[in-house]
Amino acid sequence: MRPLRQHRRVFGLAAALLLSVSLLAFLVVRGPVSRPPPATDPAALLQYQLKEARQVAVRYPTLAKATAAGYTQAAPYAPGIGSHYMKYSLIYLDFNVKAPAMLLFNGDDPSSKIVGLAYYVYHSHGPPPDTFAGPYAQWHQHQHVCVGPSGAHLDGDSLECKHRGQNAWMLHLWVVDGYQAPQAVFSNNCSILQ
Repeated sequence: MRPLRQHRRVFGLAAALLLSVSLLAFLVVRGPVSRPPPATDPAALLQYQLKEARQVAVRYPTLAKATAAGYTQAAPYAPGIGSHYMKYSLIYLDFNVKAPAMLLFNGDDPSSKIVGLAYYVYHSHGPPPDTFAGPYAQWHQHQHVCVGPSGAHLDGDSLECKHRGQNAWMLHLWVVDGYQAPQAVFSNNCSILQ
């Protein structure tokens, strides 16, 4: 009986050591856990949120990557705002810095580069939703646009809109290196895009 007990103890120690090494390796590869600063420090919280937004942009460096992830064209390229590609499944969800409903590109070719993000949040009654820290976010509305399961339509152009033109709040975010809008990170347009 004694050798069996000793084998169990050795096996338990080996399993604990393996688990500890695995956890350590995971933490080294993943890096330190990043936690948002307290809401009492709006400047630090905004910097944290912008860092998270930049990480989203890095995941979709080209239009090909975005379309492979389910983003589809909502608006073709236009100077100052780029092309808009939307993931319609995200528009009715609560605001999440890490899940923008739209990605902005410098063209409509699959090789087009990401230039910014856009958040599209249903919160049509009253002021814009409380999202980014501080007073800097410039939310706007396209009151003539109705967004439904089949995409964006001008109010009245589609049976699914039924002339109701549901309003939503939209925010452009220019956080991609080389495309930071000289006007402001939350500017409605980016003068670099010509």
